[in-house]
Amino acid sequence: MFPTFSRPSTSLPAVNIREDDKAFYLDLAVPGMDKKDLRIEVKDDVLTISSEHKEEKQEEQDGYKRKEFSYNSFCRSFYLPEDVN
Repeated sequence: MFPTFSRPSTSLPAVNIREDDKAFYLDLAVPGMDKKDLRIEVKDDVLTISSEHKEEKQEEQDGYKRKEFSYNSFCRSFYLPEDVN
């Protein structure tokens, strides 16, 4: 139904794909993310959903200093069936 391919990334969220008479539906497991954090693109019959998140924290307490950072990204792509418009 939807052959998939993905670019290298730090993690890939699970996806559920379902359809009814009118549409296809994709549910992505992306806990802690809002819709605005996702990039959705359709090009050349390929649906691509991606995101990039950077976070940096700095703490000072009792003379100790700590600075941590994290970076997460993913990119999932799906070939669309010919009858999808």
